[in-house]
Order: sequence, then C-alpha cells, then structure tokens
Amino acid sequence: MNYLSTVEMPQKGDYKGVVYIGEDGYKLLAFVWVDRERRYFISNCSSLSPGTPYTRTRWRQVEYLNTQLDANRIEFTIPQPKCAEEYYSSCAQIDRHNRSRQANLKIETKYGTNN
Repeated sequence: MNYLSTVEMPQKGDYKGVVYIGEDGYKLLAFVWVDRERRYFISNCSSLSPGTPYTRTRWRQVEYLNTQLDANRIEFTIPQPKCAEEYYSSCAQIDRHNRSRQANLKIETKYGTNN
C-alpha cells in the first residue's frame, strides 16, 4: 500500500492498481481510487475495468463569491472502476447486518452473571 499512497492522482475518478499473482496462480488486486480523498481496496474477484460512473449533486456558488448570488445545484459525474462499483453496491447490506446484530440480537449487550 505504500506504493499506492505515493502515486500521483490529479483528479477525482482516477485509479491505479497493482496485481499480485501467487505461486499457485491466486490473484490479488490492490488499488487506489480518488473520490473526495483516496480510497484503498484489495480484491480477489473483480477488475479495474471501467464501471458505471455515479453522479453526485452538490450546491455550488457558480459566480464569484462576492456577488451574493444564490447557490445552484451542480451535478458531478465521477468515473469508478468495476471493483469499487461492486463494493459500494453491497456496502448497504453490511450496514443493515450491523444494525440487525446490534438492535435485534443484542450481541453487544453485556449481561451480568452471578458467580
């Protein structure tokens, strides 16, 4: 990961990666992708082929700041690799599982015992 943290990434949507192939043919992909900041991934089941770009809507003041004009909603389109797209499409399932574990199963609750 040290190499990936030093690779120059000039704009949002850029990504670079490295592949490790083990002696038994096992492949691991490590890559960095820039959204707002660098995001690091390690995968054994996907690729860096272009995925579906996603859009993000933000409020921006398009004119000069000293004009006191209202802000406009601007839509940004950010390219992402297929591996990041697959990760973020299933990320909500992990959060749902964590909420279920904490609320329904009460695994984090500590129960006292009498010894």
